[in-house]
Amino acid sequence: MERVLAKQSTREKVDIQKMSVKELQKLHFDEEVLFCEKVLRLPPFSREREELLNRGYEFVGAVKEERLYYV
Repeated sequence: MERVLAKQSTREKVDIQKMSVKELQKLHFDEEVLFCEKVLRLPPFSREREELLNRGYEFVGAVKEERLYYV
């Protein structure tokens, strides 16, 4: 079964089930850094900022969940 997600940075689709733990860790870190940098440039308490935070943490949460599956 595939677990395909779209990266927040590029919208590129990745199947996280086919990734190693190291690849998942790198993906989690890279994507979290990128979306946090974008969030910091948005106005505080704006709808756009809230939506980006929700999408970003949903993505890294799914990656983290997949990584924990290997533990």
